[in-house]
Amino acid sequence: MAECYKVCPQCGKVYRVTSPTWAENICYYCKAELVSTGIEKDPKLDGHQTSAVREEIEHKYLKEHIFPDPLKREAYKNRKEIEELEVELSIEESQNAAMSYASDCPHCPTCGSSSVEKIGGLERGVSVVVLGIFSKKINKSYKCRNCGHTW
Repeated sequence: MAECYKVCPQCGKVYRVTSPTWAENICYYCKAELVSTGIEKDPKLDGHQTSAVREEIEHKYLKEHIFPDPLKREAYKNRKEIEELEVELSIEESQNAAMSYASDCPHCPTCGSSSVEKIGGLERGVSVVVLGIFSKKINKSYKCRNCGHTW
């Protein structure tokens, strides 16, 4: 089966369908069975062009089939609200992941820099051999690239 475009007859969401499986023939938002638009995806198009085609199909379908019907117009509004919430949640999750990553990274206790490196076994061994018990790297795990502090 060639890739084609299908549309939800209730909310107007356009999908690019790649296989005839059940999940891809049901609207994610309102669970209605998708109907064919009769338009196949041109394999020569890149992602941006494909999105433009999908948006054009959706605009035309909304104008002709969704907006004239008050119930379908309400289903469309509900879908758009859900899509906006999904975008907000995605942004929030990305920000939380970035903050979690930043908080998980070690920071220098002296200057607060996150530009730190783990002291390797070879580096620690050479320091102990050369300086003996006077080595600053005994029982230390990190070194700040900014101020040189070890801890």
